[in-house]
Amino acid sequence: MNNLDGHERDPCARMSRWPLLLVIGLMLLVPPLFIAVNSASAHMFLNSAEPQCNGSDPTVLMCDDFEDGTWYVTNADTAGGRSNPLNNGWWGSIYHTDPLQQSYGRCGQKGAVGTNCTSTSTWRSGGAAQGQAFHLLGPQVVTGYDEIYHRVYIKFSADYEFGHEKLIFYQADANNASTQILLINTPFGSPCFDIHAWKDDIRVAQNQGTPFCFLPGHWHYFEVHLKLNPVGSKTGLVEIWADDCGTDGLSCTGSGTLRLRVNTLNLRTAAIKCCDFHQENWCPVSGNKPCKGEVYNDQVVVATRRVGPIRSASGDTTSPAMPTGAKITVP
Repeated sequence: MNNLDGHERDPCARMSRWPLLLVIGLMLLVPPLFIAVNSASAHMFLNSAEPQCNGSDPTVLMCDDFEDGTWYVTNADTAGGRSNPLNNGWWGSIYHTDPLQQSYGRCGQKGAVGTNCTSTSTWRSGGAAQGQAFHLLGPQVVTGYDEIYHRVYIKFSADYEFGHEKLIFYQADANNASTQILLINTPFGSPCFDIHAWKDDIRVAQNQGTPFCFLPGHWHYFEVHLKLNPVGSKTGLVEIWADDCGTDGLSCTGSGTLRLRVNTLNLRTAAIKCCDFHQENWCPVSGNKPCKGEVYNDQVVVATRRVGPIRSASGDTTSPAMPTGAKITVP
């Protein structure tokens, strides 16, 4: 019977409160434990706070937002190379270390889409090649892929002088230059990009809409779609989307503007797969005007489907969401 003063309404209810409190206590402990286990299980290629890079999307092969303040810490032939967790899968140049001793992560608060830090793709003066690195495309490093999408935000320093840059190239095996597939260049002093299909030594200019040129001091959304041809068939496909995203990287909306499309390329002559990609700014000194200045890269994502620009706060709903600040870490 219940006591009228309310101190002993139901002895059974009193006894059940202790298990309930125990359950509540365990529930408070479980989320941190779950998060720790989830972070520890992530592979080193997902190093970004972007929501699509949280490990739940199997189409995403690698991400890097460089928020750890570095690009690569050790070179390819020192201290573990790409297997060193500090390098986040990057295989840095064996020829140079950062002369400023900042592991090429010296962009401070000026990264794309409002992030804290981005990587410097290279540090150059009068054509002297420096920072450059390969990265494997995700966990399937043995068999590779026939088709990938590679998105990166690119910025040239405000005082940049264009020469004949090689900005990105794709190679089936980082140790074998003969397996190069495709190069992306800014040719002979021009700030506009084109591509170079390596096997048949064919250059292809932009052929969709208004030609796109990089504007020094601005961030640019840049995405490459690469689909390898069957051996013996000139049906290799390259598509490139690019847009000017302003000085803070926030002004790109929608799904991106197609600037180049070609589907008649011989991208491979043997049964190679795609690939290591090389982030750099290599510019020969002799024979061409040497480039000068810094090139910055940020918000790198490689996937097996379109990536698109990062959605800004303006209400754009067709692009991936802004970074959340919670990133996957590697133990």
